[in-house]
Amino acid sequence: MMMDAAPGDDGGESRRAYHHGDLPAALLAAVASLVEEQGLEAVTLRAAARHAGVSHAAPAHHFRDKSGLLAAFAAQGFEAFTRDLEQARNTTEGTPAEQLDAMGRAYLAFAVAHRPWFEVMFRPELIGEHRAEVSEVGKRSFEAVVAQVASCLTPQTPPEEIAGLAMSAWATVHGLAHLLSAGPAHDLQVAEADAMTDAVLATLLAGMRANPRWIGDTIPN
Repeated sequence: MMMDAAPGDDGGESRRAYHHGDLPAALLAAVASLVEEQGLEAVTLRAAARHAGVSHAAPAHHFRDKSGLLAAFAAQGFEAFTRDLEQARNTTEGTPAEQLDAMGRAYLAFAVAHRPWFEVMFRPELIGEHRAEVSEVGKRSFEAVVAQVASCLTPQTPPEEIAGLAMSAWATVHGLAHLLSAGPAHDLQVAEADAMTDAVLATLLAGMRANPRWIGDTIPN
């Protein structure tokens, strides 16, 4: 096991750091708690270490600075986010349009259930030099949406048209996700939030159905 703090750094704290089972995971969990309880501005390496119960020096063995810690946190969020989108698609029986609708609902559910992740994932200014690596993880979620939009259109649809429709769908759902997770719609009753979700997704799909290449309401053979 790697020693997470040099002996004697902080007395008992260094011993707790040494015996920590998975320090990176504990520090990322600490970020989630700090964002949830105190807001993003409360996140520092020292605060994460304190929350995880290790010495203030321990995080340096894994994360050089705050931006590195937040980059790892964002990448972790994107991995979970992509899994949720793909699971929604793969477990929904029906037409490609119904699967796309399920992915939209999974997107919204993720934003509400995992607000700390969602708050950091789309803030590239927070992660500085780590943007490229986080972007590499994050693009997989958009690729899942592009693939599903493509399944709703004829095979002859140009890639740029597919990407444009996917971006429009993403922007629409992302805006609603912000409203529901931390915006004016955050305090809506469940029934009201569900009604808003139904209305927005129905409008989105109605607009996409106007595309002459649309075949999303037919189950492929």
